Amino acid sequence: MRARENPFNFFEKLTDRDDFRMRVGDYRIIADIDTNNNTIYIRLIGHRRNIYER
Repeated sequence: MRARENPFNFFEKLTDRDDFRMRVGDYRIIADIDTNNNTIYIRLIGHRRNIYER
């Protein structure tokens, strides 16, 4: 619930991309954040060694 209330406390903007990332141990969540509708769209979840290759 807290990430939905203020996603920018948990997600960081990716360089040269329009999406955001969140660290969870060795895993990353790549998401789009719609501030108009207070919605977080999860695009990818994967291990940090290969998540950015997609």
